[in-house]
This record gives sequence, structure tokens and C-alpha cells, in this order.
Amino acid sequence: MMRKSLTTTVAAAVAMLSVAATAHAADVRVLVTGAARAAFTELAPQFERATGHKLIAQYGFLQN
Repeated sequence: MMRKSLTTTVAAAVAMLSVAATAHAADVRVLVTGAARAAFTELAPQFERATGHKLIAQYGFLQN
């Protein structure tokens, strides 16, 4: 259940970035938490193909 929710959240974020995409390609820097890494790894290539933007991921974790 948690994985499906996380995948849905990441997919929504990618969709929003796709809609906001401009006419030229750009590098997009993204901080990806450990929990979202698998979903990001699966969805990032789809985003790059659809928009022409290159995602540059930094993997880490959030601290309180």
C-alpha cells in the first residue's frame, strides 16, 4: 500500500513538471529520499523522454 501511494505521489510530481516544461531542455536537479528512490528510478527516464529535460538526482534523506 505504501509503495503504491509513493509511486502515485512521484508520478504526480513528474506529471506536474511535465506540464510546466518550457520549449527548451534544461537540467533539473532533484533531491530524492531513500523511500522514493525506486519509484524515481523507474519514472525518471519516462520524464526525460517526454520533456527533453535531464534529471540530475541527489539521493539522501530528510532530517528533522
